[in-house]
Amino acid sequence: MLRHRAHLSDSGMLMLLPTYLSAFSMASLSVWAASSAANELEDMASEAVKSSFSTAALLSDSSVVKLGLFDFNPNNLVDLNNNELGTDDATALRNSIKQFNFPWSREFAGDNRRITWHAGIRASYIDFEQELFLGSSEVTRGDELSEQILSLSAGGGTRYQIDNHWSFEADMSLSWMRYRSTLDYNTGVAAPVQDALDGLIVNYDISMLMLEPVMRLNYQWQKEKTEYTLYSDFHYLHGEALSTQNCAHEVTINEWYASAGLKMITPFSLFGASNDYMKYRATRIELSDTIAAQMGSGHYYEFEMGWLRRNSDDNAFVHEYGLGLNLNYGSVLKGGTLVLYYTFL
Repeated sequence: MLRHRAHLSDSGMLMLLPTYLSAFSMASLSVWAASSAANELEDMASEAVKSSFSTAALLSDSSVVKLGLFDFNPNNLVDLNNNELGTDDATALRNSIKQFNFPWSREFAGDNRRITWHAGIRASYIDFEQELFLGSSEVTRGDELSEQILSLSAGGGTRYQIDNHWSFEADMSLSWMRYRSTLDYNTGVAAPVQDALDGLIVNYDISMLMLEPVMRLNYQWQKEKTEYTLYSDFHYLHGEALSTQNCAHEVTINEWYASAGLKMITPFSLFGASNDYMKYRATRIELSDTIAAQMGSGHYYEFEMGWLRRNSDDNAFVHEYGLGLNLNYGSVLKGGTLVLYYTFL
């Protein structure tokens, strides 16, 4: 697996759990570990746990972050020299994050024809690995940090069709999340502070229950055969830590993110097939302060185009599938990626 290599002095680096090793020299950490200032390190550990789970919730939502099959820097393909569009470091960071989502949902008609209900479950797994440079030179590289978050979610909601164009949705989901941090001390550079780091900053497990209410407002119309949708949604994240072995990890999360954009779907015949479509999407994502610190900006953009094939069998397990191209602009995950579409009934 590709690993992101980071010096101690790196900044703006996305981590599921920001270890804050990048903020200090090993000498300063040694002093902190032996003094009352260690309390401040515990405060930072608490903020790190909040950042980890909040960012994992964002990364698990494929409508606002796409982590695909193949990542690339668009500036290497077209000479734009736009660092907000992509950099080699951002591409390496994307490569170091492995994400798997397995969603399933079902819709139910209500007594009122304007109202539909839906319920679903989702399993999500995120793996992030990087090689840390905890010393002052490349000779000391080799300490490897591995972080994983497993999320199991269930929820549902309702959709109200206000008129021919406007619709409103309200959803609620509950997720059980499990985080694991593992730092392999391969170089011995961190030996003086290993006891202070283990169980507080790295090398521990923690679970959390995350409640996520969501509100959406859509405006849809059709011109010729193309469907247009203006959409906006707001996600609120409330989490409570479980099974903690360190008081610094007993945290409560209250974060949010929101998105708004335009989506277009138009028929497209590929080799004469009648159920093929082209999908285009442009989205702006706004973030709360904690998540913004992880993503490197209070907002960013995603642009997407792709091919979709919808299954003509309403009882088929896979409702639609396809292949697309996604661009992230303005976050630490900026760059392009090839994405696989799949929707299960």
